[in-house]
Amino acid sequence: MDKVKVYVDSGVSLPKDLQEICECYQFPYDSAHRPKKRIPKLANPSELTWKEWHCSWKESEFTWEDSGLAVPEKIKLIIGKHNGRDCKHLASALRMGCHVFLTSDKRDLWAKRKELKDDFGIRVFNLPFEEGELRAFLAKK
Repeated sequence: MDKVKVYVDSGVSLPKDLQEICECYQFPYDSAHRPKKRIPKLANPSELTWKEWHCSWKESEFTWEDSGLAVPEKIKLIIGKHNGRDCKHLASALRMGCHVFLTSDKRDLWAKRKELKDDFGIRVFNLPFEEGELRAFLAKK
């Protein structure tokens, strides 16, 4: 069985039993400290700033040229240009081919989940509040 590709936003942790069926990705745009346990694979970054250089390049499969990839304008229109980090997280999730985006924030990405599903085919779930919905979605995959 192929694993479901999941982008794990900062502040979220996937339930342990689901980690076996999911391949998790993240780029730590807003956190200088990566998780110590079950570190997600690094996603391709977008529009890196100097402060986002805290990531260990040895862990990654992307090249420095990849880090300059622009966030698509359509993402900025949906999420809002003012919310640069969420735009970067979503762009990274889409570049990695993720089917699911997990967030702990009920604003911004989660509030735009219907548009993101319709336009990009990615499902946004809020954890821990939508764990049941996430499990139902993964059961269908």
